[in-house]
Amino acid sequence: MAELPVRPRFGAAEFGVVLTPERFISPMTKLAGLAVGIVWIGFAFLSYRNSSAGWAEGHSDIGFWWSVIAAFLAIAATVALVGTVRHRHSGPKK
Repeated sequence: MAELPVRPRFGAAEFGVVLTPERFISPMTKLAGLAVGIVWIGFAFLSYRNSSAGWAEGHSDIGFWWSVIAAFLAIAATVALVGTVRHRHSGPKK
């Protein structure tokens, strides 16, 4: 059975919105994913600053553990950003 065409909303083609009868994919989903990635980058930066302050004051344990936290947050940010950019709303047809 062929898919029926759906009349796009105003400006939908400009934002790469995919319109099919089954689903409507909003550009807001990508913006939300990118925003989450940016927030995680901010958290990683703040953790790195705490790590630097710990090392500078001679507290190697604080500096080390904040750097571990910063590394995990940076990994989370990278995964969020790459996953958002690469995500496709297509899958097996039923």
